[in-house]
Amino acid sequence: MASPRMQGLMAYIRESEAGSIRRDLGTTYESSEDDMTPSKVRRTLKVRAPGSNGTRERSGNRVLGDPSVREELRPHRVAMSMWYIDQAAGNDPRVGTIDKLFGHMRDTGYDGCEITAECFQKKYFYGTSLEETARNVREVADKYGMKIFGSLYHSLEWQWKDEKAYIAYIREQMAADKILGSEYATYQVFLSDEYMGCGSDYTDDTAYMTECVRRINVLKKETLAAGLNFYLETHVDRITQDPRAVCRFLDKTSFEMNGDLAHYITLGLRSGASLERTLATINHMHVRMARMYGDISVGPENPERDWDDRGVTWTHFNYAIPAMKGGLSSRVLVEETGPIHEVSDPLTAGAKLLPLLRAMAKWCDNEARGHPNPSLVSPSDLRPFAKEQ
Repeated sequence: MASPRMQGLMAYIRESEAGSIRRDLGTTYESSEDDMTPSKVRRTLKVRAPGSNGTRERSGNRVLGDPSVREELRPHRVAMSMWYIDQAAGNDPRVGTIDKLFGHMRDTGYDGCEITAECFQKKYFYGTSLEETARNVREVADKYGMKIFGSLYHSLEWQWKDEKAYIAYIREQMAADKILGSEYATYQVFLSDEYMGCGSDYTDDTAYMTECVRRINVLKKETLAAGLNFYLETHVDRITQDPRAVCRFLDKTSFEMNGDLAHYITLGLRSGASLERTLATINHMHVRMARMYGDISVGPENPERDWDDRGVTWTHFNYAIPAMKGGLSSRVLVEETGPIHEVSDPLTAGAKLLPLLRAMAKWCDNEARGHPNPSLVSPSDLRPFAKEQ
């Protein structure tokens, strides 16, 4: 066990990191002279209008959910990610069959999932056509009361070498995914091999940045034409790994972001106009815990204690607050704990974090409806893992 002095130092570091995130992302602290505990928080980020972040009119996206319900009243939902059958769970019996998958999803407390027809096909319906797979999956999902909200696509450099074939491929994928019930597509656009692992070097290549904008526009056009919302995901080794690049893209075209904020947290990105602008463009979310300058996927053994200790759960929620302003147009937050670093059982780790995602969904609902959220100064101001939650 660490000495009392070391325990105090560790607590100070944790609080300092969480505090610096909120300060750098537009939060100002005012403390009493005899107490270093923050006594007042004032948000300084520009507040989006309820239900919108100011980009939707130009992005072409719409607020998803039940169209019979007014936009601001459409609730945010919590989804299981594709990782859980694509690679995370392996031969885990909890997702061994399509019925077990949706049964686990329902019994654990998810509202649905973000999984493609192609992923279902490879796992459960190998040898069956994509369209038939989608119809089979939709039938099982309906039986368990689960929704397939949207799809995640990887856009790889080699696919653009035969653009005509690539476009035909994504059209086929989106057509099948719409049978599932998908309402959006979120893309990870990979960096070229030349710039993989390069940091920010690609932002100085004018020709490459121009090509990235062109590809964004192609993907967006195809996605909107299919009747789906279009999102571009924040991710390392993708064209969005540097917020400055995102802003340069936004200067040339319009789109909404899918915030997988774990990637920016591990990089230690906490301040700056580019990050602020990027966060304000987020209208969909992938949620997993991460350590600043450390693991990009963390499964706290005791999430409630982690929250009270201002650990990864507290850090992620605070980091996400600017991105949750006005709510998310997708109305979906996707739980995405992955099987890397010390996470050996992502299904269990993800299930433990569902209360946090529910709290984030409630926060987004309040934002969309113009209702106040608490001033999150200390962990006691919000209790996402308390039994009454």
